[in-house]
Amino acid sequence: MQKLLMVSLMSATLMLSGCAGLLVGGAVVGTAAAVSTLHDRRTPGTVVDDRNLELVISKKILGNQFINTHSHSNLTIYNGVVLVTGEAANAKVKNDIINLVRSTANVKAVREDIAIMPNSSLLSRSNDSAITTKVKTALLSLDLPNFDPTLLNVSTERGKVYLMGLVTRLEAEAIIDRVRRVRGVLSVTDVFEYIQ
Repeated sequence: MQKLLMVSLMSATLMLSGCAGLLVGGAVVGTAAAVSTLHDRRTPGTVVDDRNLELVISKKILGNQFINTHSHSNLTIYNGVVLVTGEAANAKVKNDIINLVRSTANVKAVREDIAIMPNSSLLSRSNDSAITTKVKTALLSLDLPNFDPTLLNVSTERGKVYLMGLVTRLEAEAIIDRVRRVRGVLSVTDVFEYIQ
């Protein structure tokens, strides 16, 4: 029992810090993934499909030297919906990224916010990471029945916060209201799918 509690706490901590995808190997990863999957509103198969889709798209982007050289992009995938954010040197690079994502099997929809500008600096990315952490922390204090903020995907790009997940309309309103109040957040874009 104590071991399960410890693994659950570690999983929640990793998900809040955004580091769950960076772990490789070991029993903790398998257990953390299993706890995360059991706790998710998506089906276990959908969770696996989303993770595989992220790997496939990432590999395609990294394998395209032109795109890779002239852009910086981030992928967030939830329930087959792909959110692509980042920067591209010009409209051609941006369109190439979007077309590459759209042409990938099992992509249900693509949402994008790729700015045509130089790649973001490490300072900007660090600031975005800090905002994401503040948002996830702020969501922990939401008092909604059957809601768990670790079920959401939160990402930040240039101070803009993107929210993905399966939520009720009541949850969405409360989440967006809370996130808008977090210091440093310039705007909030929800890519929610609504449930009853």
